[in-house]
Amino acid sequence: MRGKEIATLVQAVATGHGGMTSFHGGDTKDVFTRVTGLVPELAEEFKSELAATVVIRRIQNPNTGRVERKVVEVDEISMKKEGLMSHRSSHGTSSRSASS
Repeated sequence: MRGKEIATLVQAVATGHGGMTSFHGGDTKDVFTRVTGLVPELAEEFKSELAATVVIRRIQNPNTGRVERKVVEVDEISMKKEGLMSHRSSHGTSSRSASS
């Protein structure tokens, strides 16, 4: 999503419809920054409806030299009083992180 059409997606998900889209950003925090910049009035609703993010990067395969798209991070999202909490799986490892 690149514009205010995110509002339609957020409202649809909030009313029980499933939804999935892509964003350009380096990580989960970038997604929140982008959405809150596009539609500030929906920031809290967006945060409460987001369940997960998947980060895909273009990485050169050392065996073939080809550039391939690879999943490098999966964040399961939950909101806590202290802000965004994510359970991150990255290259087979898990960690917890918090940001606001």
